[in-house]
Amino acid sequence: MGIKERLKYSLIGDFFRSIKSDRLKRAWRRRNNFNDAHAMNCFNLDNVSVGKYSYGLL
Repeated sequence: MGIKERLKYSLIGDFFRSIKSDRLKRAWRRRNNFNDAHAMNCFNLDNVSVGKYSYGLL
């Protein structure tokens, strides 16, 4: 197992995944403050569109 693989599944990897997830959630809120849909997984924001008065987890 290489260094990248070890870091990926370590506490450091968890830290970086957490930062990435928080950035995505903030960007999602900025773009979709008119609805109650929440980003739960990492995905490309340009590929998803949600209408007004929508709700749920993505």
